[in-house]
Amino acid sequence: MKRTKPARKKPGPKSTFDPRVAEKVYNLALYGMTEREMADILGIGIHTWDKWKRDHKVLKEALERGKTAADIEVVKALYKKCTGFEVQDDHIAVTPKGKVVVTSTKKYFPPDTKAIQMWLSNRTKGRWTTINHHKVEHSGEIRHRQEEVDMSDFSIEELQTLKKYSILQN
Repeated sequence: MKRTKPARKKPGPKSTFDPRVAEKVYNLALYGMTEREMADILGIGIHTWDKWKRDHKVLKEALERGKTAADIEVVKALYKKCTGFEVQDDHIAVTPKGKVVVTSTKKYFPPDTKAIQMWLSNRTKGRWTTINHHKVEHSGEIRHRQEEVDMSDFSIEELQTLKKYSILQN
């Protein structure tokens, strides 16, 4: 039986990946940016982004560390909203004679019902889920009203950005 050599891939362009980009990715993840937004900010396509993640461990790890750290901060903030919390607040005032007076107080923020509901419905699935049943009837006719918006004050760059994020159709 005759062996055939596997077809060689044609060499593509050299990767432009710079390991220093990992720190940027970490910080962007901390801000809650999506991976598509990160690729856009770095000036690369989403396919290049995916390849970089596969090929460069330092990038993948930075992304995971940033996302994890951001998630932890959000969980801590949500927990505080669920249980209530106090913050130190300094009120600064100036008397008519020009003296600065700082009054230190504690502000209390009570538990937030919506935050509690979200926490419980996600943490204890099935036990605290709110189910709404709706009966929908339709006559078969749909009317759509589109308002005209004056966009003449917008720059070309602003209009392109609006189009990019699907705010403008054409």
